[in-house]
Amino acid sequence: MHLNLPLLDLLPCYSTDEELCLDSGYNTTNVSPSDPSPPSPWDDEVVDWTSLSFELNRLLEESTPVDIEDNISLSLPDQSFLTSEDATVLLTAQDPATQDDLKRLTIVIVGPNNNVALPILNCMDVGGSGILYIFRPVIPGIYTVTICHDATQPIRGCPLRIRFSRNYQPSIRRILTWNISDMEQSSGLRNPWGICYNTKTEQLWVADRVNHTLIVYQPDGSLDFIIGQFGAGPGEFFRPVGLAYDVHSDRIFVSDKDNHRIQILNAKDGSFLGAFGRRGHLAGQFLYPWGIAISPDGSTVAVADTRNHRIQFFDAAGTYLREFRVGGNWKEHKSVFNYPRGLAFNLTGEVLFVSDFNLHQVNQLRFTDAKLTLLPFIPPGILYRPSGLQVDEAGNLIVADTRNNVLRVFTPTGILIRTITTIHGPLYANANTSLSAPTDVAILPKTGFIAALDNDGRITVF
Repeated sequence: MHLNLPLLDLLPCYSTDEELCLDSGYNTTNVSPSDPSPPSPWDDEVVDWTSLSFELNRLLEESTPVDIEDNISLSLPDQSFLTSEDATVLLTAQDPATQDDLKRLTIVIVGPNNNVALPILNCMDVGGSGILYIFRPVIPGIYTVTICHDATQPIRGCPLRIRFSRNYQPSIRRILTWNISDMEQSSGLRNPWGICYNTKTEQLWVADRVNHTLIVYQPDGSLDFIIGQFGAGPGEFFRPVGLAYDVHSDRIFVSDKDNHRIQILNAKDGSFLGAFGRRGHLAGQFLYPWGIAISPDGSTVAVADTRNHRIQFFDAAGTYLREFRVGGNWKEHKSVFNYPRGLAFNLTGEVLFVSDFNLHQVNQLRFTDAKLTLLPFIPPGILYRPSGLQVDEAGNLIVADTRNNVLRVFTPTGILIRTITTIHGPLYANANTSLSAPTDVAILPKTGFIAALDNDGRITVF
């Protein structure tokens, strides 16, 4: 990735879109591009609008920092680049005589966490063409680049905003792998199915459908606590499978599958807060609910009502809102949703992705003018028994392609960009992790990692 930020030869900007121009600092109100001489930032100069070039050393030597802010503005549109690759910022000067003055500028790059400045890996003079700064983003998200005069005064137009997307192209290396069965032999935990991530505490929650419990882990893989037992009472489970974390209310939603209900727990300690639903075919009732997704604004809870072959929607308190299914009989219902499982909202909440376990496809439900429209997203022929879904920071969809033993990554428009089959071990170890029937996936945004849960009882963070 290469950004060329010219500090000189800046044309006056007549565009009203600040994200699409380099602003020279002119007040362009009521000035058209046909005007040959817009007002100059200096009273004693008139500069043709087609060519504005001032020596950088004049700005540095004869102007105060306020003058620099008034007369130089740099902006770039949001662009998408990849993490784990060297990124460069090039500061240039029109006049080679001003190259030394470029060294008096400083550059600060801050990552998405907004509190840690990235180290500059290298800084070099590129033969009179400018000064090249090299850094390497790791965590996906928005990075800010600030150019300062005298180390403290940002020039106007800063910070620049650059979006870095998750890089699925390099060799995927695992950071941590642990086997739930091996770690918790005393509890006999096995066959986990659903996973979610608490973005506040960085805990991983896992649903074990065989032992009817929820397991909560710290980011390093150490056990934090275990919730529940077999039963139908509050805080008890009968084959829990789906999990979703609501950051707005700090609650965990659990698909208590064979109890045909959704339970709501306090994310701090797992205490029971409430439940909704019971076995049946009517509105608000379930027949083996599976996946759960919460809209980005926290207002809507979507549930895959698997054997009713429909998707139901509730508000944050569990009150029924609506449902989506096609046709008036079971045969017609199953032709569209035949055991829907995984759910995931896109970044805006305008689209709900739905994986279909028996039809081997992913559909999308679009919310338009209070209506739901069903559209294909990943047609049959690519996936085999897809389960868990997750949307990353760039809107890409990650699919747990269970019976193909892989994870697949699709762009927001449905283009396959990566198939992940093997996660390589650390450099000091030879052991690699081949995914075995992955059932669910979670994104760890604070670290930039992904956690994959497979049917062998392993959680692999990479």
